[in-house]
Amino acid sequence: MIEVYDDAGRTLLLRLLAEHPEWEEGLEAGRASEIPFETVHPRLHIPSEHPTIHTPLTVELGGTLQLFWHGGYFFDFIWEDIATEAFKFLGRFFEEEVRCGVCFRDGKVIAGGPVEEDGIPFSLADWDRIEVRSWRGNRDETAYR
Repeated sequence: MIEVYDDAGRTLLLRLLAEHPEWEEGLEAGRASEIPFETVHPRLHIPSEHPTIHTPLTVELGGTLQLFWHGGYFFDFIWEDIATEAFKFLGRFFEEEVRCGVCFRDGKVIAGGPVEEDGIPFSLADWDRIEVRSWRGNRDETAYR
């Protein structure tokens, strides 16, 4: 296994792989893009269960715990107990209680983040299309302006 240097990242990675050992094949060493010097940190690529989105959910275990999925950046964790909070958040995402919202303008991604309420969050950014996607696609929505 790739070494994880911070306790929160190690804790989260061990908890995720304990519940889903098959995900270990998606583990790779990455480079921390937010740090100006060479720092190796793990990335865990979790295979998508969505019927049309084949991009894996990527969990980057660098200085913060960052999530990337449909549309790119999705969410990050910088709280005191980030391993526990991230584990709970991912559980809610996999159960489709939290969805991934991506705002587009002129065909380009301009914003994204978690969506916890039902419906389209119209207050997000100045978009012309928004896609809200759930992990398995059961709660997907799209809106246009």
